[in-house]
This record gives sequence, C-alpha cells and structure tokens, in this order.
Amino acid sequence: MNTDEFKNSIYNELVKLGYRPVLFYNKEPYTGKDTFFCPQAPELYMLIITKGATRIQKSGKDHYTANTSTQVKSVADIPILHNEINSIIYQNNESSLKDKSSGCLGMMLLIITIGSILLLF
Repeated sequence: MNTDEFKNSIYNELVKLGYRPVLFYNKEPYTGKDTFFCPQAPELYMLIITKGATRIQKSGKDHYTANTSTQVKSVADIPILHNEINSIIYQNNESSLKDKSSGCLGMMLLIITIGSILLLF
C-alpha cells in the first residue's frame, strides 16, 4: 500500500468516527489527510497519523505531544487507536503515551514534523 492509499483508507475510517480533518494550515488549504481534531475534545486534542508514526497533541495549560502506543499501520488499527484516545481524554489515562514532550521543545518538534510532512508531499 503506497502513502496515498494508506492516507485515504485511514481518512475515511477516522471521519466515520467523527474525527475532523485539518483543512487549513497557515491560512492555506491543507489536503494532507494526516492531521485531525479529536471528536472527544476538538479544542484540546489533535491526532497526527503518518505511515511511520501516530501522535497525539494536547493544547492548553498542560500541553504536550506524544506517540500513542497504537501505531496505525492499517485501517484495522483505527478502532484500537480510538479506544486508546478515549482512555486518554475521558479517563485522563496517559500511561499508554510514549516519548511525551511538553513546553517549547515539544512544540518545536511538532512544527518540524508538520513542516517535514508538508515538504514530502
């Protein structure tokens, strides 16, 4: 499965579950199909899925960026990821998160990651 096929398959499944895709980035249309607002708390949580990594970003007072334990490799992983995100958001159970970073470094890593993704496509 190539990158576009991967993105299209997970995109449709995430939209069915209520995840809203990011459609604009820096006031420009964004069609990456890899960054979503989480339906559980769209003002606080974003999900970033690329073929090699699945990350969640929390904004606000206790902001962070972290890898999820569930790394999406196919559409079959989406329900498992959705359950993990539900646990993170509804039960405040962040024990499944890996490489959690906060503060300026975390934000810089996110900006670099998104910039790198945009350069690849």
